[in-house]
Amino acid sequence: MALTGCGQVIPEEPVAAPDRATISAANEPPKSLPRQPVDPHAAPAPVTDGAPVTDGADVAGGTDTANDRFAATVVTGVEQYWREEFPVRFGMRWRNLRGFTAADPRDTANPPPCLSRSLDLADQALYCPRLDT
Repeated sequence: MALTGCGQVIPEEPVAAPDRATISAANEPPKSLPRQPVDPHAAPAPVTDGAPVTDGADVAGGTDTANDRFAATVVTGVEQYWREEFPVRFGMRWRNLRGFTAADPRDTANPPPCLSRSLDLADQALYCPRLDT
C-alpha cells in the first residue's frame, strides 16, 4: 500500500465534483495520468529535473522481500510522478522524503519511527513528520 498526498489553499468557492456517470461515459483517463499501462519491468522514464532515477527507493530495515521491493518500486514511482506534477500543480519543486522504513508488525522490539508499537502499523502506511520518513 502506498499513501501520498499534498495540500494547497485555493481561495475560490468549492465546486461539486462531476457526476460519476459523466466521468465514466467519457471513458478517457485524466490527462495527467499515463494513457498506456505501465510495465513494471521496464526501465524508469527519465526525470526532467535532474534528480537521479533509481530502480527503487532505499528502504531502511527491509529484508529484501518481495513486499520490500514492491514498496520501494511504488515509492519511486510516486516520487517520480510528483517531481513532474508538483511544480505544474503547485508552483513549487517537489522534495523527496528523507527516507523510508520497512516495519514488521510482529517485531515488538523494534517499532517503526513515530510509533510505540509495531502492531499499530499492520497493513498500513505511515508518514512521520518528525523524521520526514
